[in-house]
Amino acid sequence: MAIRRTILLVGSSIAAALLFGCGRDWDAFDPRLGTSGAGAGGASTSSSSSGMVGQSSSSASGMGGSGGAGTGGSGGAGGSPCKATLHDDFNDGTIETVTTWEVIEDNTNVDEADGSLAIQPVDPAQSSYGELRSKQAYDVSGCGVLVQFREVPNPDTSAYMGLVLRVGDDYLEIGISGGGVHFTKTIGNQQIYIAGAPYDPSQHAYLRIREAAGTTYWDTSPDGKQWSNGAQEANPLPFDAIRVGMTTGIGDAASSPGRGVFDNISIAP
Repeated sequence: MAIRRTILLVGSSIAAALLFGCGRDWDAFDPRLGTSGAGAGGASTSSSSSGMVGQSSSSASGMGGSGGAGTGGSGGAGGSPCKATLHDDFNDGTIETVTTWEVIEDNTNVDEADGSLAIQPVDPAQSSYGELRSKQAYDVSGCGVLVQFREVPNPDTSAYMGLVLRVGDDYLEIGISGGGVHFTKTIGNQQIYIAGAPYDPSQHAYLRIREAAGTTYWDTSPDGKQWSNGAQEANPLPFDAIRVGMTTGIGDAASSPGRGVFDNISIAP
């Protein structure tokens, strides 16, 4: 069942949510609360006059512990060298549940097929939640956790999908729902909306959460190479024991909610 909760909006995020079409029932967005279960050098960003973290037209990401020299901006301060490694291209047709992944299915099917990972609600008349979550907790200090979104759920329903970095019941997320891409954190059972933008399948094909020098960045990319920063703030969570997850579900009954399809999840500098 969908778990209701109070959503705190930070700074001018209320105005941002309205601007980006995010004025939806956020209480129904995510039924994950109560379940236990990233990167390179810094990115150049600009802060808007409204106080919300602005989007840079092109962010610079560095490798390992040094700031990068990206297109159209200078590299940020480097963080700790990335020590964690994880990659799954979902090409072997089998989810590795012995050492790598934990499958969570609540009225959902989590399947690996056709070179990708699909999470789909079973009965759209009920709330649902599915996740492929790492069995291991990784030290992702100085790392980026990225994933490709191949197919997103129906934006006209309460369906959502997301990349999640979790410490216990607290987590960071880049989620897609209601026609928007949302940069959020959930701390102490309160989901806090940081920033967002209208979802563009060509520009938001790859999503990444990364850590560098004590700062967390929520990034998007059309190709997994050129990245734009959507939000950033001082690390809301410790990054030395992170479980990585890909999620899809529906908060309320939804006709034809669709599914979430993921590919090429990685932890890398």
